[in-house]
Amino acid sequence: MRATDVAPFYSDTDAGDYLAVWRVGKALAKPSTAEKHLEMRQLLSTSEKVPPQLVAELLGGSTRTLLASNLVALLIYSIVSPHVQTLVPLAWFIGFTLVNLSRLLWARLELVRFHQHPARSANLYAAGALLGGCSWAAVLGLLGPHIPSQSSLLVLFVLVCLPPAALPSNAIHSPTYLAFSLPIFVGLQWWTYFVSTELRVEFSLLALIYSALVILSGLRYGNSLRENILRNQENQNLLREVRGMNERLMQYAYRDPLTELSNRRRFDEQAARLLEQMRDSDRELALILIDIDDFKRVNDTLGHDAGDQLLRHIAERIGSVSRQSELLALEHLEAARLGGDEFVVLYQAPSENVDLAALARRLLESVSQPLLLEGHRYTPRVSIGAVQGAAHTPDIRSLMRDADKAMYQAKQEGGNRVMMHPPDRVANAG
Repeated sequence: MRATDVAPFYSDTDAGDYLAVWRVGKALAKPSTAEKHLEMRQLLSTSEKVPPQLVAELLGGSTRTLLASNLVALLIYSIVSPHVQTLVPLAWFIGFTLVNLSRLLWARLELVRFHQHPARSANLYAAGALLGGCSWAAVLGLLGPHIPSQSSLLVLFVLVCLPPAALPSNAIHSPTYLAFSLPIFVGLQWWTYFVSTELRVEFSLLALIYSALVILSGLRYGNSLRENILRNQENQNLLREVRGMNERLMQYAYRDPLTELSNRRRFDEQAARLLEQMRDSDRELALILIDIDDFKRVNDTLGHDAGDQLLRHIAERIGSVSRQSELLALEHLEAARLGGDEFVVLYQAPSENVDLAALARRLLESVSQPLLLEGHRYTPRVSIGAVQGAAHTPDIRSLMRDADKAMYQAKQEGGNRVMMHPPDRVANAG
């Protein structure tokens, strides 16, 4: 017999223990805080490797940002245009609107295809932000002595507030934030030094300090924002990994790896639970035990690969016939490989007389059909013991003992037959 012929045996170790061991190993292999920060800085500073989730956040928030900026531009136009006799304010507003509309349409298009080249999409969005920043800076060219001081202060207030207001949508990508903010700060610096008539040096120094603080704060905020997004993505990936690990552990704990049937552990748990549920019902359990005759001879003459192949064929045939049990008023509950060449099928049956022997004979006929093993024609032979539990059956082991007695009686009488417990019927396919 091969190692794969024996169903996995678990004593005190269960899936939770394996998961705990896996988590300890994961923690031991976890990099230090300094290593994580270094990895994050390398990731964030490499423009060729912009994470797609960051680009999705950048493009996804563009719609509300651009629409809000156009409303603010309309407000500024309404403030400036009454004091300017030319069409320059209107030309500025139309140009600004066209730039925003182009950026909006492009962002919606890139949301569909940015996964192919995320770095390119982010950089092109930054180029659009540069056009937007330059458009805002151009407003300062409209301000002059002919504009009332209160109107000029309102426009300046709007421009001063724009870079901080752009943090939630643009700071996630540093080039975009800088492309939008720097033209505005340069424009403010130009206006305070060359256009304002009083306190030029003081205003210029104040604008310079303000610009530096906002840019540095924006970059730090952007780093924190990107780290949070990437950490959330990492946590989601880890959660999927843990769920997948749990599923695999459950497979290892309750499934026979060769035949994909339940193993002994799952069968015992399911049977005990079902028996407890049926204590006060009018139904009872029926059990069929199947053992392959001369299985060792198959391994010795045709090889262990042929033995594995035979086990898989037998398991498939058992599953196929068991699913047809409803025709005989029997509900298929569980099919399992107990180990080696032994299988068991569990049914739920009404208390009144049910022809369990008919289903056992159908199993015998199906399993005994010829098949090819490693290129050789082979006709399987199995011995089957069947028992239907009485309502007072104390536990599943009592049913197993009775079915085991019937199965060994079938072997003693030459095999390839069905024996019932009590032995009132025999079905022979030989």
